[in-house]
Amino acid sequence: MSTALPRDGAGKIVPDTPGGTATYDGTSDLSRSLNSVARLARMNVGLSVACADFDGWDTHENQQGRIASLIKQLANGPAAFSEDMASARQPTIVVVMTEFGRRVRANKSGGTDHGHGGGWLVLGDKVNGGKMFGRWPGLATQKLDQGVDLAVTTDYRLFLVEALAACGRIVNDGFPT
Repeated sequence: MSTALPRDGAGKIVPDTPGGTATYDGTSDLSRSLNSVARLARMNVGLSVACADFDGWDTHENQQGRIASLIKQLANGPAAFSEDMASARQPTIVVVMTEFGRRVRANKSGGTDHGHGGGWLVLGDKVNGGKMFGRWPGLATQKLDQGVDLAVTTDYRLFLVEALAACGRIVNDGFPT
């Protein structure tokens, strides 16, 4: 991969130029990571699945003051990546997920503690979007898990298998290729 990276006359790796109208926010870890993944994909080095971490969502306190910035980064990074990949004619599916949900109600510190249920966002090729899939359990107290958490209705592993299958990354036995 190192030999495939474009370099200047002095041998230094040149900064990436995203495709189309994609603009990555250079200050966001998520955007920098997605830009790196896009660059690898555009280099045709055999990349088929990638993961980019986006920390900072563990909002036990002062959530209201922090959440707007996080949501903006979450909107801009995958949008730039999707545009970049579309302009390179690289089919993609982006799955945004978390390893834990948040409680439905705020705690005394103005944040939310770890919860059970959560949601995933999906964008890209072969995505039948604009809908919510799965069973919505509701937010009424009697519908919440132990009265405080969004109930889990879908195993995330089944969801990921569907996304990998749509990308052609699952073989008949159900295991990733």
